[in-house]
Parts: sequence; structure tokens; C-alpha cells
Amino acid sequence: MDSTPEETIRLLHYCLLIGGVILIYGIENRYPLTAIPAFRDRVGHAGANLGLWLFSLILVDLGLGAFLNQQPLLDHLANQGFLASLGLPSFWLILISLLILDLAGYTIHYLLHRLPWLWTFHSVHHSDPELDISTSFRFHPGEALTGLLWLMLIIAVFGIPVWLIALRSLIILPLSLMHHANVTIPDPIERSLRLVLVTPGLHKIHHSPRQPETDSNYGLFLSVWDRLFGTLHPGPLAAGPRYGLSYLGDTKWQSVWGMLRTPWSGIFSSRNI
Repeated sequence: MDSTPEETIRLLHYCLLIGGVILIYGIENRYPLTAIPAFRDRVGHAGANLGLWLFSLILVDLGLGAFLNQQPLLDHLANQGFLASLGLPSFWLILISLLILDLAGYTIHYLLHRLPWLWTFHSVHHSDPELDISTSFRFHPGEALTGLLWLMLIIAVFGIPVWLIALRSLIILPLSLMHHANVTIPDPIERSLRLVLVTPGLHKIHHSPRQPETDSNYGLFLSVWDRLFGTLHPGPLAAGPRYGLSYLGDTKWQSVWGMLRTPWSGIFSSRNI
């Protein structure tokens, strides 16, 4: 049976994901940015983050995602959108779609910080006090569901083909994994890349415990949106690489159960980060 483009890209995505995690884990051991925790602590940290990811995967991606992400439904939505009506050549369709998706990623990330009810979910990702490759998987099911619904809205409004969404995920995956990796990036490379891309250095500023830094650098791939909308914070961190949220620093919020119940804990009446 012949594979569809979406299926082929999805297979490549998972191969790149597994390979990328293994490679970056090795680089973290060789060129760490911060001191590597004891092996037991590192395993416990990664286990909690991956446990939350599996929970989100089962509930959202495999559960609700299987209901919502039906190929005929998404193709129908895409065929009704704005870009579909223009009859663009393939090159321009791909380029404009990728730019729209990147701007949409910036926008939802901005909203996750600015809308209190969305922040209660997104704060789980920011509450990680030790950034490493496993932090890339630390997302509450509520945030995963929000992202899924947001993506469907973008498909419906702009008419972006589903295979392009899969292609974008393949393109940005290596950089997304590096955003949280505990890896030292040489300064010349960091400075050059951040002119165009959201580099690991820029994204680590976004994980600072200081709110002016947390509420900056919302871009996921291109740094142009932060520059354009005035949300770029070039850093460096005021007191070195520190991460997390002070009011979620207790160990009880770092377990899978703690992360799952964080949005309903009642501690979000203020954001004293």
C-alpha cells in the first residue's frame, strides 16, 4: 500500500525525533551549559517530563486527536480557506503557508502568557527548574488541546494543506529540541543564528524566573516576529542560567501528578515570578 505524503512525513518526524533526542542527550553529556545533576536526579527529572508527555499523548493526540484530526475533515477545512481560493503556484503556497504557521505559533505562545486561564496550563512548561532535552516534552494536556484546536482554526481560516503542517513540524523539530537542551552554543554561532532564528540562547531567556524575560521571545522558529512586535529580549540572563517559577519550585509540583493538577491548584491568583 502506497503511503500518503502526510504518512511519509510523519514517519520521518518520529525517526528524527528519536534520533535527535539520542544525539542531543550525548551532546549534553559532552558540552553541558550548566552542571549535570546526579544520575538519579536526572532520570527522575526526565521520567516526570516524559510521563507527562505520554499522558498528553494518550489523552489528546491519540484520543481527541483521533476524533478531530480526521484527514477528510482537515482536507475539507483546508479547501475552504483563504489560500485555497487563490490558486497559488506550489512555491508561493509553501512559502506563505510556512510563514503563516510560524506567525500563528508566535501568536498562540503570546496568548498562553497573556491570558490567565491559558497561562495556568502553560506555566507547567515554565515550572521546570532544570532545562534539558526532556523539557521539550513537558506540556500539560490542556495546553496540548489548546494547540490542537488553534491549529484546526488556522487550517480552516487560511486553507493550509495538512501535508504542509506535517512538513513544518519536520523542519522545526531539530531547533525545537535544541531550545531546551543543556548544551553550550559558541557565542559566534549563537549571535549569527539569532538574526534569523529563535536560538537556544534566546529561548532559554524565555525560561528565566524573571517575568520581563519570561514574557519575551515568543517565537518558535523565526526571530522576526519578536523583532517586529517588540517582544525580543536579547539577554543574557541577569544572574546566569536560572530557570523555573518561584511559586512552583516545590518538589510536589515536579511530579507527573503535581504537573497535572497545577492548573487547578488555586495558586494562580497572582504571577509573582
